[in-house]
Amino acid sequence: MIFVRDVAIAALAAAISLAAQPSGAIQKATLDKYCGTCHSKEMRTADLSLQDLDLNKAPEAAETWEKVIRKLRVGSMPPQGMPRPDKATADALATFLE
Repeated sequence: MIFVRDVAIAALAAAISLAAQPSGAIQKATLDKYCGTCHSKEMRTADLSLQDLDLNKAPEAAETWEKVIRKLRVGSMPPQGMPRPDKATADALATFLE
């Protein structure tokens, strides 16, 4: 039980820290770190570039961001073998996009 409580406290602290950041700054850094290598203008893996999309105008690219959210929520992106954010970070990004 102590472990579960400690994890919950850490997740809450991470969420509070993310909320205190400028709008979209942490999320952009997360996308750049974990998604940008494959989903850049140059690579366009799966014919998708996230490089020029404005996180603060997510509704303008709702279809694309909905795909990103689904992939994050089920844990299929980033793919196995690639660097992946911890669950709290992935959830925070998906929540921001939602």
